[in-house]
Amino acid sequence: MDEDVVLKKLRALDELSHKIAGQILSLLSDSSQTSPIITTRYIRQIEEIIAYQEREQKRLQETVKRQESYLTQLRSSFLFRLLHKLKIL
Repeated sequence: MDEDVVLKKLRALDELSHKIAGQILSLLSDSSQTSPIITTRYIRQIEEIIAYQEREQKRLQETVKRQESYLTQLRSSFLFRLLHKLKIL
């Protein structure tokens, strides 16, 4: 999956989790509106969002590490060093 798409999804999920957290706080501050079922549902949704964000963050971090490793190997190659020395790169 394209990293830009993943980042957009993570941002949307972050906004959604903030909205849900705000709703939970609103519900909890008004005891007449508090329902254990509703509160539990919101908590589960937040947990699912956080779990997804953590998985995607870990996947993106692994992708970055692989790209950094590849870049390091590329920069240490003879061809790269030669092209760099010749100011082509």
